Amino acid sequence: MNLPFSYFYEKYEDCANHAPGGKKSPQNSSRHSRENLPSSCNNNSATCISPNTPDDCPFTKGEAATVIHHLFKGKAPGPDGIDNIIQQIFNKFPFLLMKLFTTFLKLAKFPNLFKVGNIVIFHKPSKSKTEASFYRPISMLPTIGKVLEKLLTQRLKFHLEKNNRLSNLQYGFRERKSAEMAITKLLGSIHKGKASYDHNRNAILNICEGPEIRDQKKHGCPQGSCSGPAFWNLVANEILQENWPINTNIQAFADDLVLVSHARARVQLESQINQSIAKFSTWASKNQLQISADKTNYLLINKLVRGPTIRWKGKRIKRVHALHALGVYIDEKVNWNTQLKAQSTKATQLYKSLLKIAGKSWGISLKHRRTLYKTVIELVLAYGQ
Repeated sequence: MNLPFSYFYEKYEDCANHAPGGKKSPQNSSRHSRENLPSSCNNNSATCISPNTPDDCPFTKGEAATVIHHLFKGKAPGPDGIDNIIQQIFNKFPFLLMKLFTTFLKLAKFPNLFKVGNIVIFHKPSKSKTEASFYRPISMLPTIGKVLEKLLTQRLKFHLEKNNRLSNLQYGFRERKSAEMAITKLLGSIHKGKASYDHNRNAILNICEGPEIRDQKKHGCPQGSCSGPAFWNLVANEILQENWPINTNIQAFADDLVLVSHARARVQLESQINQSIAKFSTWASKNQLQISADKTNYLLINKLVRGPTIRWKGKRIKRVHALHALGVYIDEKVNWNTQLKAQSTKATQLYKSLLKIAGKSWGISLKHRRTLYKTVIELVLAYGQ
């Protein structure tokens, strides 16, 4: 769940800008710093317990209420067995949870008990059931721990966004960023490369589904973690701000990363990409990340048949004639034929599915058919157009 950044900006800013006694502090209105943040706040919605450092004011009742009331209904509980009953508890006894959460903030501790989750394994559709990699583990975490994690994550996101600490090349896990914006940026890089030279060669290296944690028990965030996306953006921020070889760009949508490079000659293009991969490999090793070479491929936009030789730790990266990125197919001629064929196939599948529940004289009502078309079919077919 991503709550509106503007909401937390308003609530957190309001809390941080009030000195003890309810009076506005002029120096606090400009920035949050170690020197001038108040140790408590006199907000009507806040339960104020002085933290041991002036970096953060206590959680407000408004923050906690928004997080708790936005918990998804019907979610399976974690090992503690507590589900959305926490909403009723908060409504009746808000001071109990407020004191609990603010105490953890004061102590700068996240209890180990909240880190234990029930692991549920889901099989990926249309994949072999004999391969372990075709199963996705999901952690069912304690509900109280998830609320605390979301409160901390929103504060972290507030700090990162307000102080422009994240690269603009990251389009995933961020408010006011979208897959459409990432696609537009990627196409802009491609067309810029094509226009640079008369006989230009473009290569797009797609690291599909991104790095995977080697040992999730020691280094990773569990699937289902509330803070995982925010922490991933911090890890990816380093590689996005790296200095890349000439005519080479990188961008990311969550953990899907794409490198775009263009050059006059194949040898030069090969050199640029392999230099980039060396940088990427260093970053991955530093952060104990493992790249899936089988899911990494490249697209060459050029009339020549032979492409550059690209390797990842000795393993050759395969060339494809159409790259599937962010739900859109980009082919080597950039004429969208592959995308149109894929959308045509998808439209046929959707039509056949609709026929199973609606005929000319039977099935769901016309009103429900129109709703289904507007909310599902039209959105699917219009994406990427």
